[in-house]
Amino acid sequence: QAARLGGFLDLALRGLMEGALTLTSPRSLLLTLQNLDVGQAFQPQLAIDLEGPNAVDPGGTATFSITLRNDGYAVAPGIAVVAVYPENSDFVTASDNYVLYNVANWPQGVLILKPFVRWDFVEVPARSIIRRYYQAFIRLPGAGAPASGTNLGGEVQLVTKAWADQVFAAYPVDGAP
Repeated sequence: QAARLGGFLDLALRGLMEGALTLTSPRSLLLTLQNLDVGQAFQPQLAIDLEGPNAVDPGGTATFSITLRNDGYAVAPGIAVVAVYPENSDFVTASDNYVLYNVANWPQGVLILKPFVRWDFVEVPARSIIRRYYQAFIRLPGAGAPASGTNLGGEVQLVTKAWADQVFAAYPVDGAP
């Protein structure tokens, strides 16, 4: 039989403390510390994940889910999440307060717009999870359309808001090419 202990240690060593005290003979105590920052201030620990279908037939709609996590013990200020739509797809909708950019591409002399969706966060709270969603229409067969069952692709980037402001400064918002 053992008792579980947990807490926060804020001495010369900083971190989460967890321990197990064995109540039977011989008694023992095992303590572990996580996120040791030896005298340094806590930092944000950001991670981002994109989930969506691997393939959708042309003419179909694909829904994507973005999960932004801050596993750290400090707020992350001025963050932007940018979803890069899969090739051969068009914007349908996105959740929350987003900005849509359609970036012009001219492969073989044909105008094809590639959607980018951006979400800005003044701050990402410590120990938090934020979810955003977006949908893409997969183009029908023809110029700029994928073959049936083609892997969708698509990606998501986690950047500073300042960097996103600089990169997207030349592009009009709301999808105008």
